[in-house]
Amino acid sequence: MTQKSRISVRIIVSAVLVSAMLLTASVTGRDGGAVATSKRWIAFVDSGKYGESWDEAASFFRSSIGRDDWDALLRTVRDPLGKVLSRRIRETACEADFPGMPDGRYVLIAFETACERHKAAVEILLAVLEGDGLWRVAGYCVQ
Repeated sequence: MTQKSRISVRIIVSAVLVSAMLLTASVTGRDGGAVATSKRWIAFVDSGKYGESWDEAASFFRSSIGRDDWDALLRTVRDPLGKVLSRRIRETACEADFPGMPDGRYVLIAFETACERHKAAVEILLAVLEGDGLWRVAGYCVQ
């Protein structure tokens, strides 16, 4: 992974982590499809299709980290957790602006996830409404 990629990943992860602390409002029914898109995207990650998750991610995300670097990063972060046993939405929040991210409409989704080797993970996804009117994942981290 290049130095630029490491810095970009830190920016994405930092933005998601900072925003996770700000989760306060439920947006069920107001997310415009962001949650459904995020669930479809995380299915790629669950099945080890890390390259495909990069392909389906937001343009900002793809410009921040290369496909091969993303694949390598997830192999070090996700593979050790093992198979996902369960996942449920803990919280969602709509955000108009995100520090370090382009202006836009965002939905932050926090999942409580149990995996084979980590029973109490929290996955945080950041979805953004892109210019083509489609929601895409712009950030992801596991705690």
